[in-house]
Amino acid sequence: MNNFFKILFPKKADNSFKGYKIIIYSLLFFNILFFARSLIHLFLQDAGLMQIAGLKELVGIPDPNQIIYFFGHLWGLNQLLLSIVGFVIILRYNNLIPLLFLIYFFQLIGGPFISNFIMESDMSIYYSKTPPGLYLRRIGPVVFILLFVLSFKKRKQ
Repeated sequence: MNNFFKILFPKKADNSFKGYKIIIYSLLFFNILFFARSLIHLFLQDAGLMQIAGLKELVGIPDPNQIIYFFGHLWGLNQLLLSIVGFVIILRYNNLIPLLFLIYFFQLIGGPFISNFIMESDMSIYYSKTPPGLYLRRIGPVVFILLFVLSFKKRKQ
């Protein structure tokens, strides 16, 4: 268990990842995907919430959609910053890769956890179709935990 924490939280961040290259390439793939997602949420007029995710338009005065878009854009900024940190870890401090997998895991389960356990709400009633991000939320946590565990396995020299 002590070794687990030493790998997860190394005393020195450097480019000394001892795992398999496929782990780095897998993380790079997901990080590029997350970077693209962040740009959509940050720069699309509706943060991609209606055009892409199928969020139903709300009616009211003042327009309630504007505040929803605002929070969508903020979420896009958060995603952008996290994906930039991800690129820095992958390219410069890759011994932090296990920690990044864990962060991405919690990011993926955060939405369903909040909607189901904190809000106790069925968010699907607000959508006209299944948002693309929901597909990743279904399988993503399993993939990220698997990659997290595999990131501890050292490659043979």
